Amino acid sequence: RPPVAAGQPVAGLAASSFTLTEDGQPAANFQASEADVGVQVVFAIDSGPAFKARDANGITRLAYIQQALSDFAVNKPWMRTGIDDVTVIASENAVVQHSTDGSAVANAVAGYQSTFTGVADPFTLVNGALDFASDATRRPGMRRFVVFISGGLQSPNVQGPVADDAARAAGAGVPVYTVYVGPLGSGNTLPAQNLK
Repeated sequence: RPPVAAGQPVAGLAASSFTLTEDGQPAANFQASEADVGVQVVFAIDSGPAFKARDANGITRLAYIQQALSDFAVNKPWMRTGIDDVTVIASENAVVQHSTDGSAVANAVAGYQSTFTGVADPFTLVNGALDFASDATRRPGMRRFVVFISGGLQSPNVQGPVADDAARAAGAGVPVYTVYVGPLGSGNTLPAQNLK
């Protein structure tokens, strides 16, 4: 039996590499085959004022995020059309929901226009993302993730809501990753640390 390190798949195993037993006895009519079940990813964009800042070329931080999401959707080996399920929600509305078409995701993201006001309570956006990620998966075994992109959590009292959302995410088996958007060198500010 080949080693499986850190849960990484081992491709090309024959069905004879597996056995299934029930009460210590080999199960009859067991069949095994390799299948790509894909992933379900929800990107939640809390596009507040930090996203409006422009660089020396006049490009907003939001435009860089849109480009990164478009690249994710159409450039391999990231989103696999027909296999992966991608949702993008933003402060204003859902941009694209449960799409398996990389081009559709890229087009929806490119068309997103922000008011740059963010949301009054960022935890409503996180919970909305968890709602999408907790929907029934397209395939058994499909892994689910949330990526929360934000200019940070401004309130100094975030411990309770963070703990609540962390418990909800853990209970649903949905890891939540955060991406901080802000000026260079601001990663140690309270909003950035709260987000982390």
